[in-house]
Amino acid sequence: MENWLATRLNPRIDFKIYEFDYEVGKHISLFIIPAAQNRPVTFLHQAYIRVGSITRKLADFEEKERKIWRKSSYQLENDIAKSKLSVSEAIALLSTETYFERLKIP
Repeated sequence: MENWLATRLNPRIDFKIYEFDYEVGKHISLFIIPAAQNRPVTFLHQAYIRVGSITRKLADFEEKERKIWRKSSYQLENDIAKSKLSVSEAIALLSTETYFERLKIP
């Protein structure tokens, strides 16, 4: 899966995959993908965005594209990594709705 994904992303990014068991019978694969620098990361030459629970083409949301890629010095992931949260609390904070809401990104 790692090689398959890496060959389809542009620019080539150094992402990490962590796998672990959560509660009984639940296996989680967590993909850590760094924030884009200077341009969106595309998958098979197409950039995407999450709108609520739906994945849409970023090109359909020009105003969101401008706002998403503006520079921000705050990184929510660093706060979560330094905190003493349980795994379930950390996962809840990293949900797409919570993540973008806390970063004040549409």
